[in-house]
Amino acid sequence: MTEVVDDGVTGYVVDDSDQAIDKLGDVLALDRGRVRRRFEERFSIARMARDYVKIYTKLIGKHAVRPNFSLPRWWPTVPSEAPGAQSESLREPRRRL
Repeated sequence: MTEVVDDGVTGYVVDDSDQAIDKLGDVLALDRGRVRRRFEERFSIARMARDYVKIYTKLIGKHAVRPNFSLPRWWPTVPSEAPGAQSESLREPRRRL
């Protein structure tokens, strides 16, 4: 799971349920903002799309054609690297009580 979990940053890699129970307090103390930023760096739609384009370009080689378009304005963006910053599209909707 190390390809998904950054040990000590986004969670903890453990070998069994006893270790998982022991780490529960540590998991609850993780910096949620840091976890979210790491998620955006690794798993945002834009980042994953760029990686797919790189892979396909490499596979196609010299026959690759670079797309000549830009993303629409409504396309989700990656939040700023500033601590606590969030993209408008990533905020939770307000709830009425």
